[in-house]
Amino acid sequence: MEYLESRKIFALSTDITSSYENIINGITYRCDDNECNMKDICVEIVDEDSRYGIFTYTNNTGKHSIKFGFGYNIESVFPVYNFRCVASGAWKADNNLLIKIQIIDSAVGNLYVSLSYRDKYASVFLKKLEETYFNEFDGVFGACRI
Repeated sequence: MEYLESRKIFALSTDITSSYENIINGITYRCDDNECNMKDICVEIVDEDSRYGIFTYTNNTGKHSIKFGFGYNIESVFPVYNFRCVASGAWKADNNLLIKIQIIDSAVGNLYVSLSYRDKYASVFLKKLEETYFNEFDGVFGACRI
């Protein structure tokens, strides 16, 4: 039992901060036409007792948000699918934010959201590692600040 209690779900580690945080915080980016049917994306960074972010996206099913911790997981329910998940995020470079969403329910898998920023543009890379669901989270496309 002690061994089980010592197990933890992996979270992205973070020791890099980014000069882009103030530039992109709360700003909506309109997506180019894409196979994921993403219309727009936004990242809000909240710096309270523990730092966290909110990734908001609009697709064919509406507007949805997922909270993620910087260097730790935040547990929630994944929009539309209603699967339990945990999400963490980290700046991998000054202009690149990686968000890892781990599905921990009757379905098990990972979703990755990688956002690379430059000037008024964002490159969006979505990757799913799950066999049955989340097909709309598998693609690469551009977005522009509005």
